[in-house]
Amino acid sequence: MAIQETHLDAGHLATIATLWPSLHVINSAHANATSTAGIAIVLNKSHLLNPEKTSHWEIIPGRALLAQIKWRDREVFILAVYGPNGVQESKDMWSSIDTWLDEHKLEIPAIDIIMGDMNFVEDEIDRVPTRLAAVDEAEESFRSLKLRFDLQDGWRKLNGDRKEYTWRRPGSRERSRLDRIYLKSNWTEESRHWQCKPALPSSDHWMVSVDLTDNLCPEVGEGRWAMPNAVTEDYEFKAILKPRTQQFLRDVKHARANRTTARNPQTVFETFKDDVGQHARSRGAAVGSTAKREEARLDSERKRTENDPTIDEETRQ
Repeated sequence: MAIQETHLDAGHLATIATLWPSLHVINSAHANATSTAGIAIVLNKSHLLNPEKTSHWEIIPGRALLAQIKWRDREVFILAVYGPNGVQESKDMWSSIDTWLDEHKLEIPAIDIIMGDMNFVEDEIDRVPTRLAAVDEAEESFRSLKLRFDLQDGWRKLNGDRKEYTWRRPGSRERSRLDRIYLKSNWTEESRHWQCKPALPSSDHWMVSVDLTDNLCPEVGEGRWAMPNAVTEDYEFKAILKPRTQQFLRDVKHARANRTTARNPQTVFETFKDDVGQHARSRGAAVGSTAKREEARLDSERKRTENDPTIDEETRQ
């Protein structure tokens, strides 16, 4: 995961390491670490081989951070970026990255993924109102880097002319698809579950995510079933569970005193577990489906409206 506007200093990183030891955070701070810019790559240690040996390079502090990770049998190079708002600053950033990579081409033979807040768009379809802004001129500097490493805007490649936006100006109808993930062209075909979802309530950016698969990896099942938190906190389910638990304790006590092969504490527990599991699944479907249906309906309505050519932009927003 790549995060922008991190504003992290050494104290923040120490706190994160204490609270979330399963995460490996690679941070690149701006000169004014706690007040501007800053970028980080966050890795889940359980998904990596030797996460402590992950290599990284600060190409532009607070703006461009490159990491090399071991994923299965692949060495993957990930470039996380946070583009400036200014036209010239953005052009200079991409030119500097291109030059740096050229100088380190023996050490870094390829870039597999570029992701982050680009702060420019490549096509006017990615802005509302539909137009190209001055900062979008930076696309020319970025293009050579994209072509050099055979990178594609994965979401756009798979979604054609569909409209989706990752940034919204508060109190305005202005919006843009500034946050993007670029993949090597052969990886785009291995990608799935592209999503653009709200991240934090206080953020004006939405989070873009994608699942990358390894075609050589054996298929892994869904794992054991676990009771959803929404069910354990549901009052109706608690009302069902309480008398059954009380009866279960009485049955266990009786089974201990009158143990047989067919009826003993183990068989009583199995019956109780199956009964509770059945009710939990049933209640989970009722609790979850209502919220999911409403979320899906609203998301579908939003996408339909944003992509309806018969609705003018003023009305659409």
